[in-house]
Amino acid sequence: MDAYLASRQLSQAAHFYLNINFELLNGCKFKCKGCYVEKNAQTPVTEIDFENFSKLFKDLESSLYKPFIAFIGPTDFLAADNFVSTFENPMVIKLLKKFKRLSLQTTYLDIKKSDEIADVLNRNFAEQELEINIVVDPAKIMDDGYLATIEKNKKHFFSKLKFHDDVRSFGIMNVYNYDQTKIPQLLRDYDFMHKRVQHLFETTIDYNFSFGRSK
Repeated sequence: MDAYLASRQLSQAAHFYLNINFELLNGCKFKCKGCYVEKNAQTPVTEIDFENFSKLFKDLESSLYKPFIAFIGPTDFLAADNFVSTFENPMVIKLLKKFKRLSLQTTYLDIKKSDEIADVLNRNFAEQELEINIVVDPAKIMDDGYLATIEKNKKHFFSKLKFHDDVRSFGIMNVYNYDQTKIPQLLRDYDFMHKRVQHLFETTIDYNFSFGRSK
């Protein structure tokens, strides 16, 4: 039996799934409120990095941990300057292939590189699961044009993907401060918010809170 969460049957688990965040991507022209990631601080994976990760994975797998989801960030993957070079790197490919699923995030507001990115994903990772998290701006939730752009661009990108399994979509909203969003009452009406965007992804919305940030 594989285990995701601790339970009364934890002692019977044969494996524990491991999720890891990889901050590999650089470049993002957007200034999403509540986001303060270092947009250009990531460096290419080196042979030393590769050796260290390989040893880490070997140790983890010997301790019954199985790589499950690789979260790739910290920027919008469709707008990143280095997505293609990073995901064509043989060392990165080998590392990420250890995971069952790749998880990427995007606003779907800039898809100029989407055809090239889809080609890279198809060639190198089509046998893995893929999930794409859509970052939705809560301040634009009532903007029909904004939502239509996301829907159109998502449809275009998905039409280029040729993965063996269905690609899944999830919704994320960066909520940096209820009051400063200028729509605090709307944000508190979760059911209404979800109905506005439920056509974009299969699940309910995940809120990313960042109350501790002051920039």
